[in-house]
Amino acid sequence: MQSPALSLLAAFILAFGIRLLLLLRYYCINNDGVIYVEIARWLWEGDWGQAFAAYFPPMYPLLIAVVYPLVGDWEVAGQFWPLVLGLLTIFPLYAMLKRIYNHRVASVAILFFALSPYLVRFSLHVRNESPYIFFLVLALYFFQRGMERGSLWFFFTGVSASFAYLMRPEGIGMVMVGCVYLFYRVALKGGAARGLKQALVLVTGFFLFASPYILFLKSDTGQWAISRKGAVNVAWGMAEYDKSGLITKDSGELGALRLITSNPSLYAKKVFIDLVRSPGVYLEALHYSYLPFLAVGWVLFFRSRFWDREDFFLACLVLFYLVVFALLQVNRRFAAPLIPVSLGWVAVGFLTIKDYCYKRWEKNGPMAVGLVILVFLLGTLPKGLQPIGLDKVYLRDAGIYLRDKAMDARVFTTEGRVSFYANMPYLLVVKEPRKIPNLLKEAQADYLAVDGVTFKDIEASYKDRGWIIDKEFPGEKGEKLLVLRRVRAGQ
Repeated sequence: MQSPALSLLAAFILAFGIRLLLLLRYYCINNDGVIYVEIARWLWEGDWGQAFAAYFPPMYPLLIAVVYPLVGDWEVAGQFWPLVLGLLTIFPLYAMLKRIYNHRVASVAILFFALSPYLVRFSLHVRNESPYIFFLVLALYFFQRGMERGSLWFFFTGVSASFAYLMRPEGIGMVMVGCVYLFYRVALKGGAARGLKQALVLVTGFFLFASPYILFLKSDTGQWAISRKGAVNVAWGMAEYDKSGLITKDSGELGALRLITSNPSLYAKKVFIDLVRSPGVYLEALHYSYLPFLAVGWVLFFRSRFWDREDFFLACLVLFYLVVFALLQVNRRFAAPLIPVSLGWVAVGFLTIKDYCYKRWEKNGPMAVGLVILVFLLGTLPKGLQPIGLDKVYLRDAGIYLRDKAMDARVFTTEGRVSFYANMPYLLVVKEPRKIPNLLKEAQADYLAVDGVTFKDIEASYKDRGWIIDKEFPGEKGEKLLVLRRVRAGQ
C-alpha cells in the first residue's frame, strides 16, 4: 500500500501539472475578475469604505491586494490564490476523507480532485471559487476532528467557515448544517447539553471573524443581512422564468424579501423548477465522467445504515446546498464547491469497480481497469484543458491597443475587460450602453470602445456626429468590438 506522503505527492504533482498546461492556454480575464481586481485596487489605495460597500465579499479582493506587491501584476495577483489554495486543498481533503473512510479511498479521491475539470479551471480564473473551496474543505476537516476529539476543533471549524463566508456568503451554511448535525448526533446519544456546547463553540469561532463584516452591512444598509449578493441572486434566478421581462438583475436592489413578496407566484414557480434543476446542475459540475463511480458509491451508501455513517454529514451538506440554490439561484459555479464533498463516494465507486474487475477477470483485471481509466481520462481531460477566455481574447487585444495608442486620451467603453487591459487613467466604463448615443453628441470622449450590439444603435448616425471607426476587433460567433475615434477640427 502506498504511503500517505507518496499519495499526496502524486496528487499534488498531477494537479500542478495539469494546471500548468492549462495556464499556457489562458487568454483573458473574466468579468467577475475585473470587479474583484477593482475592489482589490480600492483596498490597496486605502479606500476601505468603498471596497466593503461593494457587491462582492471582501476576503478574496483583500488577498489579491496583499499579494499584488510581490507579483506586480493585478491579473497574476488574482490568479495566485486560486492556484495556490486550489493545490493546497488536496491536503485537508485527504486528511478528512482518510478519517471518514480510509487511506485507500482518500488517496484515490485526491487524484480525482486533481483532474476535476471545473476545479482545474477555477484554479486559474480570477474568481473566488478555489479559495472558498479550500476554506470549506478545511472547515470540514476540523469538523470531523471535532466529532472525534471535542470542542476545540469545532472552534477551528467556525474560524475556517468564517473565512469561507467572507469569500462567499453561502459559507455560513457550513455553520448552520454543522450545528443541526451536532444536535442530531450528540442528542441521540443522550448528550444534548454537550451538543449545545459544541455548537456554541462552533458559532463563536465563526462570529469572531465574520461579525465585523456583518455589523458593517447592518450599518451600511440599515438592516441585518449576511450579504449584498442574496437579493441579486434571487433576482437573477427569477429573471430566468419571467417572460414579461420586468424582473432583471437590477431588481435585486429592492431587497430579496420585497422582491419575493411582490412576485410570489413567479418565485414559487422558480423554486419548484429549480428544485428539479439543482441536482442536475450539481451532477454537471461534478462532470459526466465521474457519474458512473458516483452512482456506485451512492448505491453502497444508501444500502447501508447511512444515517449512522461518518459521511452522512457530507450528504446532509450536499442536500442543504441543493435546496439553498433552488431558493436563490442555480448555476454550475455555485455547485462546484460540492465537488470535493462528493469525491469520497466517487473514490469508493471506482475502487468497487476495480475490485470487481480483478475478481471477475483475474489476470485480465488490470487490463479492464486500465480501460476504465482510459475512458475516464478521455472524457475528463478535454474539458479540463479547454482554453480559458479564448473567445474573449479580442477584448484583451482591444484594451492593449487603446493602452498603447491613446494613453492621454479620454475613452468610454461598454466592456469592463477592455478597461482592465487598457489600464488608462481617463477610461470610463459605461454601465448602461443605451447612454452611448448621447455620448456621441458630447465632447467628453476621444475614443469609444463599444460591443457589436451597442454599435447597431449608433451605426446610422456616428459619422454625422464626427466619429470614424478606428479599428475593429472581431471575436467568435459574430461578436466584435469597435473602437471609434472622434475627428477633431483640423484632423
